[in-house]
Amino acid sequence: MIFTEYSYKTLAAKVDLLGEDDLLKRIFVPVDFSDCSDNAIRYAVAIAIRTGAEIFLFNSVQVPLQAAEMATYPLDALEKEAAHRIGNLAQEITTWLDKERFRKLKVHHQVAIGFAAEEIALKAKAMEADLVVMGTRGTGAIEGMILGSNASSVVQNVTCPVLVVPEDAEFHGFDRIAYASDMHEVNAKAIQTLVHFASHFHSEINVLHILTKADELSTEQANSFREQFKKVAKYGKVSFHIAYAEDKSVATMIEEFMDSNAVEIVAMVTHHRSFFDKLFHPSLTRRLTVHARKPLLAFH
Repeated sequence: MIFTEYSYKTLAAKVDLLGEDDLLKRIFVPVDFSDCSDNAIRYAVAIAIRTGAEIFLFNSVQVPLQAAEMATYPLDALEKEAAHRIGNLAQEITTWLDKERFRKLKVHHQVAIGFAAEEIALKAKAMEADLVVMGTRGTGAIEGMILGSNASSVVQNVTCPVLVVPEDAEFHGFDRIAYASDMHEVNAKAIQTLVHFASHFHSEINVLHILTKADELSTEQANSFREQFKKVAKYGKVSFHIAYAEDKSVATMIEEFMDSNAVEIVAMVTHHRSFFDKLFHPSLTRRLTVHARKPLLAFH
């Protein structure tokens, strides 16, 4: 079952406006019929309730890696079974929405045969998704990315934002979002997308920069970044934070900041490779365990 006894209370958290969002019309949700993807569906539904977005459920029937197995692999039967199961998921969503008297949402579903990460990227692009919401297993969203999961591949290969939801994450709204930044480059598109997302949840945006021993950030640079960010964001609930890593890893510092500031989600721009790699390359630190219960919102 996707929706549990506490689902109404959590998914309805802080819903005070049911809007229609011209910039967030289509939410693409890869599913594999696991508890992990069920959790991603819950997050997608919570967002769609607030924005009126259509939900597109997608399952990829995995093809065998060995060509010799193709002749005996029951792809047709597996595709038929997957189509039945994903149809049931779509029906469960609409039934639950009716039962709890939430707004009606359009829920679509599709099955394809192929490698999951490739098919997800292709289908998300083809249907012009505005947001991909997908689950990840392991200790957390960011570690899953480093370990080369499907989530990592999707984040790197789609052009829309991706919300990566850890299996154990629980939705209670997004009161606070940490935006990890190098405080050098103001990415106007990412900032505007982040603000647009945050406005649906009345979120505070905590812009966070972690200084390492090798880093230097002058007061002039920090002040200039703050002013440019505010000018682009035009959002009243923004604060700026600089923390010094000293002998700790950057990932650990982000985790500690999220804990001490009750942050529910961390956001970052992934196309800025030097900054992204500096933050999360495994050679920088021991095995990363960045917040197993906190989602990652990745922009391009």
